[in-house]
Amino acid sequence: MKRDITSSSDLRTGDWRIDASYHASSGMKALRLIGEWEQKVGNYVSTLINICQPNGIFVPGRFRRIYVDDPERGEQWLSPSNILKADLSFPKFISKKLTGNKEMLRVYKDWLLISRSGTIGNMVYVRSDMDGMIGSDDIIRVIVDKRKALPGYVYTFLVSSIGQALIEQKAYGAVISHIEGYHVEDIPIPRLNPAIEQRIHELIEKAAKLRVEANSLIVKSQEELFYYTNLPTFSRRDILNKGCWCFSYRGEDFGKRALTAWTYSPISRGMISNLKAINHKPLGELIVNNGIFYGGRFKRVESDPGHGVELLNQANVFELRPQGRWISKASYKNLNEEMVSTNTILAAAQGTMGDNEIYGHCEFCYKNFEGKVISGHNVRIIPDVDKINPGYLYTFLSSDFGFHLLRNTSFGTKLLGFILDLVAKIPVPILEKDIEDSIGAQIYRAYDNRAEAILLENDAQKLLVNALGFTTTV
Repeated sequence: MKRDITSSSDLRTGDWRIDASYHASSGMKALRLIGEWEQKVGNYVSTLINICQPNGIFVPGRFRRIYVDDPERGEQWLSPSNILKADLSFPKFISKKLTGNKEMLRVYKDWLLISRSGTIGNMVYVRSDMDGMIGSDDIIRVIVDKRKALPGYVYTFLVSSIGQALIEQKAYGAVISHIEGYHVEDIPIPRLNPAIEQRIHELIEKAAKLRVEANSLIVKSQEELFYYTNLPTFSRRDILNKGCWCFSYRGEDFGKRALTAWTYSPISRGMISNLKAINHKPLGELIVNNGIFYGGRFKRVESDPGHGVELLNQANVFELRPQGRWISKASYKNLNEEMVSTNTILAAAQGTMGDNEIYGHCEFCYKNFEGKVISGHNVRIIPDVDKINPGYLYTFLSSDFGFHLLRNTSFGTKLLGFILDLVAKIPVPILEKDIEDSIGAQIYRAYDNRAEAILLENDAQKLLVNALGFTTTV
């Protein structure tokens, strides 16, 4: 139970709300901290609306959403859940023809996006590779006027724990939380020495550029893989429709472990035939002993941050800043076995067949998941470094070929999983070692960039804390 003492002035500034959860919230504590800081230091405190462009905080109106499979007939769609993904290469597409008023829905570089429904306050700094995408009406757009403040600094303050507390305090709703654009207009923004704000902004800008470069390196590595293997590319429409065709198949040719139509569709058989026509090896021959396995199941006992161990679920591993929940170490019988090691490839192994779902997509363990526990919904694939470059293997498994061949090992009806025996039989193209190493090196550079981007954002938070003179934890 929380207890707190409030004042009549707090009631007045809180629109005369008398619910205890509001006045005992972290947001009220944050407001008091900023007020005390302003009186003590004498620095200026602005409000978010006063440092934005005219009409610079807004939510576009609701509209009919018509999704399409063909990228040529659609535009990339940003939802509140996928704005936090590190890789935006498996999106939904919304119809170009049937979506009205698209210009009001677009987001542009240097804007701040805030999720406003369900999970409140998820934020992203719009990078150049997101510029011009269509955004959901469940995202608040914030356009900072650069003549008044720098967007990187404003972003840093709003994603700090004190900024998040101020945003979450604005939420309303009994079951599903919501906020509106006008709710965040009066959020106080402490103004610091211009040189400090400039430095914080530069750190955020550099982090954004590193993330764009990282995604470009991953795409380049896949392009080189297809160039050197001379594998054909399949259109997105072909791949998405692979299970929607009528086709025949001889009964004696069916495998013993899978009877799903997706596994035997012409596009799937074509992929496997193309791979077997070049130098290749089964995935099971390129991994350490027993190197393909699910994580274990265990009881999860909640713990305070910093005490215990951090658990990442299937979705967390694909985020810009992978952050999970803290669990007591006593929850685990074999804690070390649940942690992943460098060079491990994680495949999201539970979900549905929607192409924009993370099921079947891969992530690479390098400067990101070490020391953390990964949930059992991720299959671990541990390459043998003496047989294949781990970065190169990740390049293949994260490509369209690897993604759809992983999904072709599925079992289940609604919520699917992988048949690991079939995963081990996936043919992997083998190239000359120097080419594999060159492709793999790009993956390591990409993940170096992602790791450095997180460190730069951490440095920005430290600068903010030092300049304010008090911790941003409330």
